[in-house]
Amino acid sequence: MVFSSFHPLKRHFLLLLLLAWLLSGPMELLAQDQATEEMVWTEGIVPPRGTEPEPFELEEMSALSVSALRKRLAELLPDLQPQGRRNLFEQLKEWRPDWFEHWEDRELFPDSTRIDTMPQTLRFVVLEEGEQLIYPWYGEELTWGYGPRNGHMHKGWDTHLEVGDTVVSLMNGVVRYAKFNHSGYGNCVMVRHFNGLETLYGHLDRIDVQQGDLVAAGEPLGLGGSTGKSSGPHLHFEVRYGGFALDPALIMEWTEEGPVSKTSILEIDKSQLSPQKGGENYHQPHTVKSKTHRVRSGETLSSIARKYKTTISKLKKLNRLRNADYIRLGQRLRVR
Repeated sequence: MVFSSFHPLKRHFLLLLLLAWLLSGPMELLAQDQATEEMVWTEGIVPPRGTEPEPFELEEMSALSVSALRKRLAELLPDLQPQGRRNLFEQLKEWRPDWFEHWEDRELFPDSTRIDTMPQTLRFVVLEEGEQLIYPWYGEELTWGYGPRNGHMHKGWDTHLEVGDTVVSLMNGVVRYAKFNHSGYGNCVMVRHFNGLETLYGHLDRIDVQQGDLVAAGEPLGLGGSTGKSSGPHLHFEVRYGGFALDPALIMEWTEEGPVSKTSILEIDKSQLSPQKGGENYHQPHTVKSKTHRVRSGETLSSIARKYKTTISKLKKLNRLRNADYIRLGQRLRVR
């Protein structure tokens, strides 16, 4: 009532003052938030949204020994932004040209290396202090190992995964090859590691890296699948040196928690390398040994799944079961 008795001009002036007072609180809070955000970004903790991180300022690492350089890379890689990784990749090619010999992506296994020019004993520092080894394992035993198979040489491991499972890099390194391979591997990634070894990841459903990408151990390379010469989803994994395959069991051992590092130093005779460099013509389609179980009195799909360390959903899929509660006494179920 009192407010309405003011002259119209006075009423408008008072309304503007009231509106300015109401807005002053939120604006001060917003300014405080922006100041806090700027402070946090300046300290390098969390970049604000929409802000491109500054290119990584490269240290003077060219004078470091190979061992010290690898330790420094193990510290830097996990937190390094994409632009910083690209800059570092270019520097590494200058500092360590020996790491990038026979560097190409036209051929999966370059023809420019010869086993007769290698020393008789090969020595690899598999892991330096601070480096990790992380295998993309999904809780199943080794499907097929390294060695002769059906009259051919199987030059790696076949391990279980489902289509869409993430496949990660075994160790720190640089992607050398990342594309579809027409000779059997399908979508395939080859990573060259700083210890001189290369690892191959075949039959991927999708590739998420490109040549020249620096990757840390455990970082995604793509998604598992069944492309190329493959009759079912799995990961075909190989360890290579100079294009020649060697048994992954030389650097890893199987435990209840999957493959883990076996040794930090590897010394082998070059006769332990596969005699042929190629792998495409020797890689056979993936086959899984089937195993069945006859249902006994009192058994359920759940108890059978526990017995064979699998899941109910997998048993239902293998046997085309719609109702998990309906299995017959004496029924033969496929469990693998």
